[in-house]
Amino acid sequence: MRCLALLPLLFAAPAHAALTVCNQTDATASVAIGYSEQDTWVSEGWWVMAAGDCKIVVGGDLPKRYYYWRATSDRYDWEDEDYYFCTTPTEFTIEGDTDCEARGHERHKFNEIDLGDLTDFTLNLTAAPSRQAIPRVSGPAPGTFGEPYSVSGLLSHCQVNDASMECEIHADGFRYLASSAGQTPLPLLEDMDSLGVNAPVTIEGDLIGYDDITAIVTIRDWSRRPADPYARLRAGLQGQWQSIDDDAFSTLIHGATLEDRYAGVPGATAIFDVGDTCEDALGAGPVLRVTYLDMTDQEPLCWVVIEVTQDYMEMHAVGAMEPFRMLRK
Repeated sequence: MRCLALLPLLFAAPAHAALTVCNQTDATASVAIGYSEQDTWVSEGWWVMAAGDCKIVVGGDLPKRYYYWRATSDRYDWEDEDYYFCTTPTEFTIEGDTDCEARGHERHKFNEIDLGDLTDFTLNLTAAPSRQAIPRVSGPAPGTFGEPYSVSGLLSHCQVNDASMECEIHADGFRYLASSAGQTPLPLLEDMDSLGVNAPVTIEGDLIGYDDITAIVTIRDWSRRPADPYARLRAGLQGQWQSIDDDAFSTLIHGATLEDRYAGVPGATAIFDVGDTCEDALGAGPVLRVTYLDMTDQEPLCWVVIEVTQDYMEMHAVGAMEPFRMLRK
């Protein structure tokens, strides 16, 4: 849950002009910045700062009046303003502030710094209340709607359906679907949705029912888990991809799901996980382990990742003669 912290922006007089960020909390913080560069919006990050550390994020005299920043911490949180930039979970420099998800990035709010006539500035991050100290909406007591459960996996994505929100979590080859129309409090899902797609989480609640690999559940509470080692690859896969070899075929990847389309018509849907390799890949990797929802009685398909860039994706399905090559649409 977001909290509003008093965050003073203090002026300092360093030996050399710069935009400097100082972490005045007792926990590690990560900072990203945004600015305009020759009529193009640019975002950069992350500068990771230990407690009490300061880092220069823009060196030299500051030629621009406006800069933008976003800070995150496992222990503290800061309220953000309505200035949006593209980010990724790992180190990044991104040109453009639109179509973030379609380009394989995330989209988050930043805060504005108005320098006026200043050519140097120091931004001080001060402590905000611990997340653990913030009351969070929780669901009914265990066993209210079914057998209690607890699983750790990835928050694939959340989506709004009419007047309700549904979140999809993947764990151990299963899909866990929780909806605000199905006994999970909407504020809890909205809070979890703020983590972004493919966030590692642990969820607990009640199992309402299941069919094959899909479980309908309530979520009583959730917590964040350590970072996913494949976060950069997962972020790079996001978006719509057009086949180079068949103009009518495309694939939409959102979170940890993919949907094949032919001539614009939605077709088969699959869930996937990322791993180092699979049994038939002979040590090659990383790989996607793909399960189509209409083929759950079969072993997951193994796709060896050959290359994923900003605009190009190439994979080789184990057992196939030729790789499939796609361009970002």
